[in-house]
Amino acid sequence: MDFEFTIKKLGNIDEANLTVKPFTVIAGENSSGKTFATKCLYCVLDALNQDHVSYAIESKISIIQDEVNEFEEVIKRPSNSDNEFIKYIKGIVIPYLQKTLLQYESKPFILQTLPESKNLGDLHFHDLQIKNYLEKTKDKTKYIPIHTNLYNLYATFKEIVSLITNCENTVVTGIENTLSENIKTNFQVTDYSLLINNTAPTNKAEITIDTIGNITMSQSNDLSFSFTHQGIEKIQNLRHIVYVDSPAYLKIRKGLQKRGLASRLFQFEDKRKYLSGYPQYIDKLYDFIDMEYIGQADFLNLSTEIQELTHGQFRVAKSGDITFETSQGKNIPLSLTAMGISNMGLLELLIRNNVINKGSFLIIDEPEAHLHPKWQVFLVKLLYQIAKAGANIIIATHSIDIIKAIENLLKQEDGADELISLNQMPFDIESKKKTELEKAAAILNDLSEPYLELYLEGN
Repeated sequence: MDFEFTIKKLGNIDEANLTVKPFTVIAGENSSGKTFATKCLYCVLDALNQDHVSYAIESKISIIQDEVNEFEEVIKRPSNSDNEFIKYIKGIVIPYLQKTLLQYESKPFILQTLPESKNLGDLHFHDLQIKNYLEKTKDKTKYIPIHTNLYNLYATFKEIVSLITNCENTVVTGIENTLSENIKTNFQVTDYSLLINNTAPTNKAEITIDTIGNITMSQSNDLSFSFTHQGIEKIQNLRHIVYVDSPAYLKIRKGLQKRGLASRLFQFEDKRKYLSGYPQYIDKLYDFIDMEYIGQADFLNLSTEIQELTHGQFRVAKSGDITFETSQGKNIPLSLTAMGISNMGLLELLIRNNVINKGSFLIIDEPEAHLHPKWQVFLVKLLYQIAKAGANIIIATHSIDIIKAIENLLKQEDGADELISLNQMPFDIESKKKTELEKAAAILNDLSEPYLELYLEGN
């Protein structure tokens, strides 16, 4: 997947125009903005990748199920009419809505929003039936304790009618909410103003993905955006979008989950309204870790290569406990597993369970962490093979070994410059004019400067 990604006045990035290809590298020293850029891109892609229409319908169906169940439990001495209504909701309305949900889940985004794809006749019929029952019961003393359930059930059904009638508006609302939540939870900030560069003359920051759309954030905590239909569909065609941070998060998984379960603070509050203390993409990574694929993974041969390198593989128990199973069959607790093994083992697990597959998007922040230079070179070759096979890879790095390995690929592999994009941070417009090999040389020169200074100092 190829596109231009531009950031203006965000964090310590004044302006950066990055070229994204199947294997994208963002390189630079600490605090140059490379991680900020990858997080921004992840927040946007993840928000656009979700099926907002199906998610909205599914959440409303769940509410209707809860309300009718509670109504059935609480109502005293139900009449035949009451029993028929309960049977009608459970046996006809809910199955109809579930069938509608399946139809929307199977449709691409553009077809979801076309007027001719909607059959509203049955919806309006069910709407009338529920409304009539509500009218018949609203003034009777018997129904006063459960009138709230009936009202919520009907109001939720009306919301389903509204969101299906206005699918495009449903998508806009879904993107707005998810985008806002992604930015705040992944950067762990309470409002956008904390992310905007102080040098911004208009007090605004912008993110643009060409052919997809753009986002604007303001100091007044406003967020606006514009995306094309074709752009949204292009992103929704991506399989999984995964952000991998430090392997340390793998080792503290149980602690974070226990912390969440033990908390009494959120007993009556929506947890999503509070910052968790760690990025949201970590929770999504944990969900990916728990996935068990029963088919043959797209890149199974690459999974085998990693297992041969690490002499084993991760195993995830039903309890969520992770152990490293050696090639000799010995199980080692995650707490005793080397960080380098954790780094490579996590990647192998995601490949084996087909999370990283054709059409997926993998973003790794500083993949060199805890890896010997020999393993860094292995990792670069592996990521190149994944990109070549149909996945999308972005890495943020300041490793000389990784850049040198990429330079070698550019020299040795035919067509490598079509797959690989090198972006140096801080961004310089002049770098856009260079070939990928010239960019590699410039990045190596920049990253190796401290070594040169040490060499000169020692001599």
